[in-house]
Amino acid sequence: MSERRCGPHTKLVENDNLRISQCPCGSYHLNFAKRGLTVQVGEAEARALAAGLGVVVRVADAEARGRALGTLPSN
Repeated sequence: MSERRCGPHTKLVENDNLRISQCPCGSYHLNFAKRGLTVQVGEAEARALAAGLGVVVRVADAEARGRALGTLPSN
């Protein structure tokens, strides 16, 4: 995060569950509305979180289809 001062945020994403905004100081604020939780992260943490959540979504999608990730369907 940089030395710039905090101020009005730029809204990047907002839905019923999540709001993500960028602060002029360079940090990102992730607000989980239904949990009442706000997390402030830097660019590297935001990238790591996005990569990790990509894996979570693939696992959840595979489980929703009733099969484990990485297994081939039997014929």
